[in-house]
Parts: sequence; structure tokens; C-alpha cells
Amino acid sequence: MHVIQMNETKKINVLFICNLNLMRSPTAELIFKEYENLNTKSAGIFQDADVRITGNLLDWADIIMVMEERQMEFLRKNFPQQYEIKKLACLDIPDDFSFMSPLLIEILIERVPPLLKQLM
Repeated sequence: MHVIQMNETKKINVLFICNLNLMRSPTAELIFKEYENLNTKSAGIFQDADVRITGNLLDWADIIMVMEERQMEFLRKNFPQQYEIKKLACLDIPDDFSFMSPLLIEILIERVPPLLKQLM
């Protein structure tokens, strides 16, 4: 079981967001679900996303990680209250990967833990 060393003792709720919730964010959800101090979920911003972003999901999250700036802009426009108070980070991962792609996993493992430490 993996652990990200942080100052918090409680589990951290992390929401990963991409466009359709088919490739990038579900991969991140699955990878980081294995970390014992994290609860993870994922969603998409598009109307036909597998799991569409909602205010309730945003309220659940302690930290929100988007794959691209377009998702950050979507949150700013459509969920301004949560956008203002939530801890947000952009992973800068383009929509070029398939679900559980080894390169995507490598990028996520490289980028997510340092951002989580920084945001907590």
C-alpha cells in the first residue's frame, strides 16, 4: 500500500477531472485509490461524460486536480463558489492517452504526489 507523506492524518478526498471521464481522470482515480491516505473520485466536464461533474462532487473534494486549463476554466465559470474556496491544481496532461496507458501512469505518479504535498 502506498502512502503520500503529508501533515494530515485523515484521508484526503481527491477529485480528478478531465473532459469525458473515460481515459485520464479514471486512470488517476484508479492509480491513487491504492494510496491508503487518499479517497479518490473522477468526473468529466462534457455533457456526455461517463460521470459528469456536479456541485456535490466538488463539495466532497478536499483537492481538485484537472488535466488541462480548459477544465479549470469550466469550473471557474460554472461553479464559481467552489472554485474560489477549493484547492485546485492543473496537471497539464493533454487528451492524448488511453485508459491506463503506461506513459499516463508514469506522468501521474510523477506529478500528483508533489502537488498534493504542496496543497496540504
